[in-house]
Amino acid sequence: MPTVILASRFNQIRQDVDAILGTSSASTPTFGYGEVVVDGTVTGSRTSIVSADTITADQYRNLYIDLIRVRIHQLGASSVTVEPFVIGDYDTNADSTDKVLEAYAIALEGLYADIEADRFLIDDNTQADIETLDDTSGNPIVSIRPASTGTWNGERNHIFDVVFESAESRRHFFNSGGQIRTSAEVQYAGSQLKTVDWQAAMSAMGTVSFTANRSYSNAAVGIPRPFGNYQLTGSYQAVYRADVGANYTNSFYELYALNLDDTTVRLKASFIDGGPNDPTWGIEEDVFGTFISTVGLLVPNGVATINGVTRDTVVYGDTITGRTISDL
Repeated sequence: MPTVILASRFNQIRQDVDAILGTSSASTPTFGYGEVVVDGTVTGSRTSIVSADTITADQYRNLYIDLIRVRIHQLGASSVTVEPFVIGDYDTNADSTDKVLEAYAIALEGLYADIEADRFLIDDNTQADIETLDDTSGNPIVSIRPASTGTWNGERNHIFDVVFESAESRRHFFNSGGQIRTSAEVQYAGSQLKTVDWQAAMSAMGTVSFTANRSYSNAAVGIPRPFGNYQLTGSYQAVYRADVGANYTNSFYELYALNLDDTTVRLKASFIDGGPNDPTWGIEEDVFGTFISTVGLLVPNGVATINGVTRDTVVYGDTITGRTISDL
């Protein structure tokens, strides 16, 4: 006879996956993607078969679908193996029906353990949309310092806010793998070395992603730091840095972030052009060209085909707006 799978064991997995998929709370802020979940817990009895709830094949199937939804959201469909559903009919076909066996329950528990460990992951390529960050009038948050403004050195800052509908909405965004993304570009056709170095450095840096718990260049360039949404304080912290190059080690791009309030993250993209490497003999050269600081979002929005049916994985549907505080 197969090992009996207790209701308490099923319920634990159900409650665990609901904590990942469902509504986040202030008491467990790093859990919860904000998806609608349906309570599928059951009440079992070891002493009274008659009064006990049976864990149906549908309940196990729904649990498995939710686990696979989350795993595909995290890793992408190509990295997840979807097993055929268990089709139970014990009430009318006790002898040859499919049964949820011990090995199946163990596999579900193992799958959940991986999901919890990777709960901040998202497959950027198939489970998300890349969007601009717009203000309340629909204008993109971008800062441009035209070359016609004149040359410069010292420091130029692009400061902007990212505003969520609520504290809960902000948690859902970052918990489900959402990212605030910044990038920079230098438009320049001349040969002045410092500006050429700035141009090359910003191109190599590519996109910088500010996530739940870390910030980094998607091109693996520069200095990533273990600071993201959940490490913010009321003061600026440097979350990422890209140096301009060996010729000008005192020149760099640095991204700072702070927690303005429960619904708002403030970021500062700093273009810092310091003095020459050797202040005794060096010459402080100006920076030429047009500098552009751009902001975007990676928003969870995915689907997956699970046993022939296309289903949503994780879909973030709230509105995020930007607010410019200071231009370059």
